[in-house]
Amino acid sequence: MNQERIFERINSVIANKNHRKIESPDLNKVKASIINYINKLVNIKKGNLLTDPESGMPDFTDYIYNYPESIRDIERSVENIIEKYEPRLENVKVAFISKNDNSFSLNFQIKGILTEEKKPLIFNSEINKTGGVHT
Repeated sequence: MNQERIFERINSVIANKNHRKIESPDLNKVKASIINYINKLVNIKKGNLLTDPESGMPDFTDYIYNYPESIRDIERSVENIIEKYEPRLENVKVAFISKNDNSFSLNFQIKGILTEEKKPLIFNSEINKTGGVHT
């Protein structure tokens, strides 16, 4: 499986049109591509895609009423959407990171294994007070 998304591959072909061989993307580009794509995935609200109404994340503001019990539900939601739509990452685990800074945001650590390279990918993600997710 190619480790770049389709538009990244097209851009590589265009950039290398004078070269016959297109080199494999380096690991940092693959990681950046995955993180960028996950950021897009977790910012799609459930029901907003006409092609797949079941895809997307639930409205995180709904979890406020059951906080802190709802933390595990958020972790599972993020894990499920990554496992379903990001094939370059496997064994995804999402863990809440407790912070005492009263910033009205929730912070999570996302861990997974790069499917082809079998190398770990670990990064942090934040859900802000408006429900937006930033990685």
